[in-house]
Amino acid sequence: MTSILQVVFTVALVVLCTTSFKPVICQDYDESLYRPSIVIATDVLPDDQVAIVVSCVDGFHQEVENSEALKNLFDLSQVPALLVEGHVKEYFESLFQSLGAKRPDKIADLTTRPMRNNFPFYSGAVLLRDYSNFLCIYAYSEGVLTQGNARDFGLQFANFFEESTGSPNGIGEGLDKSIKSISPLTVEKGIELGNYYNMEWLLTAVETQNSTNLFYKCSFEADGDPN
Repeated sequence: MTSILQVVFTVALVVLCTTSFKPVICQDYDESLYRPSIVIATDVLPDDQVAIVVSCVDGFHQEVENSEALKNLFDLSQVPALLVEGHVKEYFESLFQSLGAKRPDKIADLTTRPMRNNFPFYSGAVLLRDYSNFLCIYAYSEGVLTQGNARDFGLQFANFFEESTGSPNGIGEGLDKSIKSISPLTVEKGIELGNYYNMEWLLTAVETQNSTNLFYKCSFEADGDPN
């Protein structure tokens, strides 16, 4: 299996201003418009540490490849994208609220924004890539993954999803079980978790053809030539 883990990193993301989160649209630049600012710092992991995360991801993928139930669970290509995004946002908002975070709705909005702005539907390949990468990278950041147990963690995450295949919200339940199996959550860790989720979808968006549509559309409107 070709690894889908293109970049592994640790991320520190600070929301400097969270006054307003608007969908991305094509518009002329206006200095009077207030926009939130974000600072992102990344550290690329050395090869031996990347191998640990890749082992976890491969274990997750192997389990899914061997299970028709899991393949069907992750394939949401026939489900309206807005419905999928709405469920994910509700999950994170509920999670942040339970942790006592301030303005959990705004944090959840930022966490899931790359999904809303870039994906017209969610194929099994895209969802599998993002959830396996996200969980394994977060587990690594929490210091629980080693070369000896990484693959087992990947298998365990997949099993949590498989336990939820009969539920209408199987992916959400599998995600919740997986997250809570890694380490106890605090407000700070919850926000860090949201940052990893956001960045994983952002990386996928960069590599997805549909995510370039807005760029070309805006370029054409502005210049008459997307190039």
